[in-house]
Amino acid sequence: MEKARVLLKNPLTKTLAVLAVCTVASLVGFTAAFGYGGGGGYYAPSVVPSVTTSVNAPLSIGASEDGLLSRSFSDGSKVEVSVPKGAVEGQTIFETVQGGLTVENTPTDSSGAVMIGGQVFNITATDLNGEAVRNFSQPLNITIIIPNLPADTTNLGVYYFDQTFQNWVLIPGATFDVATGKVNFTVNHLTKFAVFEATNSTTALATIPTVPTQEVATSTPVVEKQAEVSVSAEGQVLGTKIYSLDKIPSYGSRGDDVKALQQLLIDKNVGSAAKSLARIGATGYFGSYTRSALAEYQKSVGIDEAGDVGPVTRNYLATGKVDPSLKGDLARNLYFGSRGEDVKTLQQFLIDRNIGSAAKSLARIGATGYFGSYTRSALAEYQKSVGIYSTGNFGPITRTHVSNLIK
Repeated sequence: MEKARVLLKNPLTKTLAVLAVCTVASLVGFTAAFGYGGGGGYYAPSVVPSVTTSVNAPLSIGASEDGLLSRSFSDGSKVEVSVPKGAVEGQTIFETVQGGLTVENTPTDSSGAVMIGGQVFNITATDLNGEAVRNFSQPLNITIIIPNLPADTTNLGVYYFDQTFQNWVLIPGATFDVATGKVNFTVNHLTKFAVFEATNSTTALATIPTVPTQEVATSTPVVEKQAEVSVSAEGQVLGTKIYSLDKIPSYGSRGDDVKALQQLLIDKNVGSAAKSLARIGATGYFGSYTRSALAEYQKSVGIDEAGDVGPVTRNYLATGKVDPSLKGDLARNLYFGSRGEDVKTLQQFLIDRNIGSAAKSLARIGATGYFGSYTRSALAEYQKSVGIYSTGNFGPITRTHVSNLIK
């Protein structure tokens, strides 16, 4: 002990002793921090940021949270939405659903676009008041997994649906991994998304015109065409001049024939859709109100053409009778979601032609009368085989071609 006291009186020895104590203390802290040293346990030196994750259920996150929404679907597709901290201003609920193309958002034949995977992914965000949140302070990273992506991704693109201009707009910078089926892209807004193969390499895909905001009442009452519609004692519509013409009112069309059809539906007043149309009047524009009222009327008289004026409806309005021989006529455009005997005619034509694997798949379910993903794929396959843009839509070009072959 006496010798130790003498050594500590030496300044150099004293300094070395202090350094030794500090070194030992550091080692003790290190072992404690990383779980060494027996009973020291684990001590986390810092907190690792966590991600709020929701699998197959809506994701609810606040402004200070990172979030991940993961939703799988029965067809094997999957959507993952990564929301970084600071992207939203307050508590926000994210969700995604899938569905097919509708008449309103189906690209036209001239766009040369074919949907890949057969699904539209509608990704939404709402605040706690139920109001839509469409734009974000930080970009969102979205991954869509689509089984069986084409091996050639040259003409593939991710598109979002622009509600204002009613077209599909290309999202730049998307990546495609054929091996995993992963499609990855970044956006700062949410809407409907889909993957298309566009042979025309365009940045926007036009759709069937739909301008519901223009289907509003006009200041001048529409009376010119009412005299052309007569009703028999049995309540059947007879002698309607416009339906003997070649021109057929269709979604997005305008004119006096549309006005006459609207006035007929208003006068028939078979349900709530007719009442909604009556509130805006016969405007001459065939929009969503007219389509709903027509579908309602068709159902009431036993016609299944669901909002389109096909040959059966046109004949019924002119004669008051349903002519079964007209049911298979291909006199209207057909799209994903269409129903009717004319759809059955098209399906049977594709099955009989038996061009390839898509036609064989359609044959396995048969001619059902519903224009779904099997019909769309088989039609696109046939269009490609005869040199028509393989959109999978049954528009004027394809309709004329097929009609000439089945007459």
